[in-house]
Amino acid sequence: MHFNQLKEIIKHLRKVVPCNQCERKFEPEGIQVLSTYGDEGLFYFSCYNCLNQLVIHVTVVDDNDNEKSLNIQAANAPEVSKNDVLDIHNFLAGFNGDFKNLFSETH
Repeated sequence: MHFNQLKEIIKHLRKVVPCNQCERKFEPEGIQVLSTYGDEGLFYFSCYNCLNQLVIHVTVVDDNDNEKSLNIQAANAPEVSKNDVLDIHNFLAGFNGDFKNLFSETH
């Protein structure tokens, strides 16, 4: 994605995606581009009003009339708890980096 395209996407997201907790618009300072690849982008939104956080996946698609449109996906996932963080920390402390073994059917 080009810089101008990213600016337009963020402008559009600010217009159509309010905070799902307090319904306010996200401030530009609370928006980060996490990743882009081809016509896809991953964005992090943080609400300064209520401290809610949102991760949004965007795919730019070509419609039949050659106009570009956005496919926006925002997951309304449960909050990550302290126990969730500790579980991951404990797992990673003993993890040897062998993903093949981790995801094998015999594991």
